[in-house]
Amino acid sequence: MSTQVESGTIDQLSINTIRTVAMDAVQAANSGHSGTPMA
Repeated sequence: MSTQVESGTIDQLSINTIRTVAMDAVQAANSGHSGTPMA
């Protein structure tokens, strides 16, 4: 019973996760613009 995940799907999930963590870091630091990691 193995689950196959397409390469593009896992790549996009990883990118979105990193963006979210970066936005949280900006918010926690109370410095910078939260939209910057999205650029």
